[in-house]
Amino acid sequence: MELVGGSDPCTVVQRHDVQVPAAVVGAVAFEEEGQRGLAAVVGEEEFAGGGGAAPSAADGPAAEEGLGGQAEEDFPDEDLIREAGVERRRSCSCGLRHGRRLKILRSLEATERQPAARRNALPPRTADALRRIQDLEFNSAPSKAMASSQMVRMNQGQGETSYARNSSIQNAQQNRMKPLIEAAIVDLCSSNNSSTVFPRKMLIADLGCSSGPNALALVSIAVEAIHNHGLQFQQSPPEVCVLLNDLPENDFNMVVKSLVTLRQSNEPVVVTYVTPGSFYERLFTSDSLHLVCSSNSLQWLSKAPEHLTRNQIPAYDIDENARRERLPMVLEAYAQQFRKDFTLFLKLRAKELVSGGRMVVSIIGRPSYVIASKFFHLWEIVAQILSVMTSEGAIDKAKFDSFYVPLYGPSCAELREIIQEEGSFSIREMREHDPTTDYDNTFVTPSRFLNHLRAIFEPIIVQHFGEVMDEFVRTAERRWSVEGSMQDECARNPRVMLVASLAKA
Repeated sequence: MELVGGSDPCTVVQRHDVQVPAAVVGAVAFEEEGQRGLAAVVGEEEFAGGGGAAPSAADGPAAEEGLGGQAEEDFPDEDLIREAGVERRRSCSCGLRHGRRLKILRSLEATERQPAARRNALPPRTADALRRIQDLEFNSAPSKAMASSQMVRMNQGQGETSYARNSSIQNAQQNRMKPLIEAAIVDLCSSNNSSTVFPRKMLIADLGCSSGPNALALVSIAVEAIHNHGLQFQQSPPEVCVLLNDLPENDFNMVVKSLVTLRQSNEPVVVTYVTPGSFYERLFTSDSLHLVCSSNSLQWLSKAPEHLTRNQIPAYDIDENARRERLPMVLEAYAQQFRKDFTLFLKLRAKELVSGGRMVVSIIGRPSYVIASKFFHLWEIVAQILSVMTSEGAIDKAKFDSFYVPLYGPSCAELREIIQEEGSFSIREMREHDPTTDYDNTFVTPSRFLNHLRAIFEPIIVQHFGEVMDEFVRTAERRWSVEGSMQDECARNPRVMLVASLAKA
């Protein structure tokens, strides 16, 4: 199957008899240099009917070494994958010999690392079989390598603990980005910028848009700035293509309903698209975007640090002495994962932006004067609550030890250093401010604070531990009202909002 993405992300192309914007499928042909291909699920072994046997010599040394060392091809063997899907229906306990388990796990691990567009290029039957394989219970040590695959999304809907109802702080932080976005639009539309002289059309992307009232905040600022600039210089504003991105698990139903309002309420021609996928992958065609915005998203890592998950090192040990001893190593692992991820993010966006294109991003971090000696502030609080639940027997300790939240809050100095080392962007401006000044202190009440925590962390907690949120709330309320420890932790763990305005070099 051949997928073709046009040079214009607003172009509509054909894929599986469904019309979709080229911006969505344009990345299918892209393969990041050095990116590992999809591993083939191949080998001489056949599916076994009984419980797994020990690996044979035919399995090779890779079977003994875990998930490494697999020879890889462009795509898995489709017939074999579908056969595995049939096996899933026969036995949830997985009657595969040990070597076959390892080979399938290696294939799945490699598949998860691929851009979503490449994974989506698999035929529907094959993709369905892959999903079935992922549901298998491989009761063996190597299966822990899959534990780091987590669902990172906010609470959906309009309920009391939904992100839509508990994102006023994030909205205040988005407003802090307004002057930088407006300045970026002026630069892009200004005749002083030889690379972009009031372009005929402009493409604006919000990466990590989430859902609810904040989903359109950044792009609305940009569209309004384009309109105002046209009025000021008595020029017709360019046509605008707005591209909203978040992970496929995001509540895009709410986003799509909001898009209708955006298209009807602005003078410039505004065309809108939704582009599901990770921003740690290529999302758009080369040299197509004029402005990229992202708010409250880049602190989320692509995955938990491999050094911790591979060696089964708990991110937050229930034993305080062990936790203190491991803390420097754990924090360094998270810092290195952030450096790797943010560097990749910059490289990918540099390919997608036009020459002179702009990027305005914000991220929750830590003050420059604070040494990295603690976890991301909200994750620290969540981990403490779960630790108490574990010590009281409400959560299995093995489950707690294998729980990793892919979050990291850098300092302004860290962010600047990574941008400069990567080299694709020049820094126009960087700001650092205290986000607690953006909201009324009445926010810090037990119910509102817990709703805020649940809006962000409930999906990932439930995915890993199951239905434990009632006990989570009871434990948190006790720690707030009786022990007072949650207020103390908030005070001891200062945080800042980092905002950076960048230009493609």
